[in-house]
Amino acid sequence: VSDAAYMDRNRCGFLWGAKKKADIDIQKIVIDDRAITPNSLFVCLRGGSVDGHNFAQSAVKNGAVAIVCERPVSTPMPQILVDLQFLILIQK
Repeated sequence: VSDAAYMDRNRCGFLWGAKKKADIDIQKIVIDDRAITPNSLFVCLRGGSVDGHNFAQSAVKNGAVAIVCERPVSTPMPQILVDLQFLILIQK
């Protein structure tokens, strides 16, 4: 079963991009890459005109230690891939 099929069937997220199991100290959860501080978790939300996935690199550069996203992004940070419906729920 592919990761995408598993996620679709189980409606849950899975970890992408982590080479080994590690503890991550998350101090803050943010949706704006400009508000990132060290040890932040960046959540990539898509809006009508802006896609947070496009700001993942900036978030990492600003100190994000992990990313919650709908699809993999090009960054070495651990990524938690989740269903888009989940991201919409946490946005409200």
